[in-house]
Amino acid sequence: MKFTTAIFAAVLFMVQSASAVFHSSCDTIDILPRGIKDGRPYLYANCKKTDGSIRKTYLLLDHCLGNSNGKLIVAKDGYYSNSCTDTMHTAYAYDKANTYIRANCKNNAGAKNWIDIDTRFIENNNGFLTCLGYNGVEYL
Repeated sequence: MKFTTAIFAAVLFMVQSASAVFHSSCDTIDILPRGIKDGRPYLYANCKKTDGSIRKTYLLLDHCLGNSNGKLIVAKDGYYSNSCTDTMHTAYAYDKANTYIRANCKNNAGAKNWIDIDTRFIENNNGFLTCLGYNGVEYL
């Protein structure tokens, strides 16, 4: 019984390490709004791999987020940056368990407002930022 419990615990740890909410296993997190690559917002972070080493990775947030009438939503290939600007990564004292993506988004009437979405949809998969089937890219 102890052996089975130990195996279960080890497998659970590996699964959690392989695919975990990113901010608990990544640091130096930043967003380059209108990034240097192609004018799109990229999330950058240094994330732990399953072997404990660090990988520098970035993820195009347009693959993960959309804008629905001025609200950020999780949406595969939502390309929120077509109607949202000033993207940032933030945390709030009242919610220490989560971090947020914040952006200034247009609603259907064209008015802009600041809106947040929690980042639970972004994961660390062996050192790569991931969302909705998209894997981030390693950089040096």
